[in-house]
Amino acid sequence: MARIGRTMMITAAALLVASCGGLGGPRLRPLPATPTKPVAQQPLGPLSSDPAQTTAGQEVENAENKVADLEDDANKTTDEAATAAGLAGDTAQNSGNQVAALGTPPADADGGAKVGRADLLGGWKIASGGEQCQLFMNLTSWKGGYRASTRGCNSPALKNISAWDLNGKQVTLKDGNGAAIGSVFPTNSGRFSGQTAGGRQLAFFR
Repeated sequence: MARIGRTMMITAAALLVASCGGLGGPRLRPLPATPTKPVAQQPLGPLSSDPAQTTAGQEVENAENKVADLEDDANKTTDEAATAAGLAGDTAQNSGNQVAALGTPPADADGGAKVGRADLLGGWKIASGGEQCQLFMNLTSWKGGYRASTRGCNSPALKNISAWDLNGKQVTLKDGNGAAIGSVFPTNSGRFSGQTAGGRQLAFFR
């Protein structure tokens, strides 16, 4: 009996050990170490831009371009203004030269003779460019001076004489708008000689 009891205890102990091993489950074996492969190096690409920063940069660039365009327009306007001013200056200079030419006494001008308005009244013979006709002057106030008229003249310049004026010894004949047609001075021969605005010789005498 004692031997049978011992055998049963040994058997129970073996079953107990087997039961504990079953509850713990099979033990997992560790995986073998796997060598790690190095990662290939590759060039980094540009970072994606922030949309807000991109929009702001574009606006700054557009603003700079507009400023440059405005500067170009301002420079162009300045150049055009300078050109216009130069043309205006040339025109004024040419006009001044023309007036100065009309106001230049002829070589035979009578430097000592005194001329008054009363000396010019009445009828005269006027000649210019091979044409000769009649000139009449009076003291009726008119645009640009006093009233004048011609008779029997064919050239437009002489036909348009409508006024006259005296400045010192210079007599200026004018049209109906007060523009100078010609200018004359008294000469040693007792006549008035000069030239028209077109450069032709002009004289009137009695």
